Amino acid sequence: MIPKFQMPVRTRNMDDSVGQAVVDMRDGSFSQLPIMANGAVAAVLTAETVARWLASEVENEFVSPWDTKIESVLGHTEDLDHYCFLRRDSNLLDALSKFEAYAALGKKLDAILITDKGKTNQGLLGILTLYDLPAVLAELGLKKLSATRR
Repeated sequence: MIPKFQMPVRTRNMDDSVGQAVVDMRDGSFSQLPIMANGAVAAVLTAETVARWLASEVENEFVSPWDTKIESVLGHTEDLDHYCFLRRDSNLLDALSKFEAYAALGKKLDAILITDKGKTNQGLLGILTLYDLPAVLAELGLKKLSATRR
């Protein structure tokens, strides 16, 4: 998969504010943000999780995203098992298999995080999301196949 999906991956820490995370998402035009704790990926914050948190706070007095830590928002994650890791030497079929395996379980895979050995405590080398699936299928020569399945 590397170098096709190798890119700098923006991360945040658990004690950063939700406001910082949302600005990162907006400025980077992405909706998944890996969250670090003690030098390892501890979670992936999604725009859906932020929306769920915000919806839970609507009835309260004004809540500030700048005063709210990411850690407290992560409690609104729908499914904690919504991301996985792959080794840098994995191929695109491995990535596609991950998406298919999650779908077979009725789950949504929001992000595949690419590290050197596929471990949480390694530097992130890239990220693959549902948004990237058309590029994966095209790279595998499955573009026409995916269009005919609809």
